[in-house]
Amino acid sequence: MKRIALVTYQKLPNLTADDRLLLANLHHHDIATQTAIWDAHDVAWERFDAIILRSCWDYHLRPEEFANWIEGLDKIGAPLWNLPRVVKWNMDKTYLRTISAQGFTIAPSISIEKSAPAHLKKVLEEQGWERAVVKPTISASAFQTWVVTRENAASNQNTLDEMLTRTGVIIQEFVDEVQTIGEWSFIFFNKNFSHAVLKRTKAGDFRVQQEHGGYCETKIPDTAFNEASRRKRRGIKWCIVYCKRRKRRGIEPEQDQTSTEDCSFNCRTAVVCTSGRG
Repeated sequence: MKRIALVTYQKLPNLTADDRLLLANLHHHDIATQTAIWDAHDVAWERFDAIILRSCWDYHLRPEEFANWIEGLDKIGAPLWNLPRVVKWNMDKTYLRTISAQGFTIAPSISIEKSAPAHLKKVLEEQGWERAVVKPTISASAFQTWVVTRENAASNQNTLDEMLTRTGVIIQEFVDEVQTIGEWSFIFFNKNFSHAVLKRTKAGDFRVQQEHGGYCETKIPDTAFNEASRRKRRGIKWCIVYCKRRKRRGIEPEQDQTSTEDCSFNCRTAVVCTSGRG
């Protein structure tokens, strides 16, 4: 019998409601599952046939520790999904430079290395941006993410300077459509399209995450939009078991399954097919 670990963190030891659906689906397929906390010291990771990252929602708060854990799994040959090199690369939002160079469209962005000098108002003026979003290069759930304008850039300079003492920073042009239309997420398992959701902000905010008042709707995208996303996904050459087509997330813990059986079934199918390769 295959043994699979679904990895979470200390504050969510029982996984999300979506992942509990996945557990039930896997059990029906005679796959033994275990919930495991990523930084627990009593987990024998080498005993699993697959280790699937799910709700590791503190990785951005402890990036060095998390990266060291990923490296440790790699050294013992533990089968992590996605691959360790993909997860480590995808942790830092500077990966956007790589996919942009490969021809993928991203929001216009400037990345600034930790401790590097940066003049916030000058960045906006040189790029021709009226508004921008500022965030750490390693971040999740809109952690330490804020909006700046040309008018208030000078008064926010100290905030940027303080951030740069601790982390690299990415500055992106503000995308108005996130507030007016929403943000699409396309989820793929084993290169196959599973489902899509449209994430929306609460009134007056720019963040789509639920903890900030955002919400999501299961949507069927139009054919042209869906095919464009599929073409982009085919451009990735790595072996990726699951990814979210938004900012090209292969580490994103939440796959926007929105508690539906169909989405859980698609995820289970990917797990069964992939774990059966070896």
